[in-house]
Amino acid sequence: MRFKDKTVILTGSSHGVGKGIRVNCVGPGLIATGATFRVFTQEMVDGMGAMIPLGHIGEAQDVSNACIFLVLTEINKRNGS
Repeated sequence: MRFKDKTVILTGSSHGVGKGIRVNCVGPGLIATGATFRVFTQEMVDGMGAMIPLGHIGEAQDVSNACIFLVLTEINKRNGS
């Protein structure tokens, strides 16, 4: 995530907190999509994945799960993440 993006998120979250406004962001990094494999070979993707703590690059489902988590009303205390 770029520094300016993080600044906007933290500023927005601190200004909106008293008004019931939550500001969050998902910055997934490298995700396995068709475009990924048009640019990188499987060997390159495996090499990049080996540098990630989980040992592999993310899947589209990982991103959608993170977004769903952030919008759940039960998780209404999450702000500035």
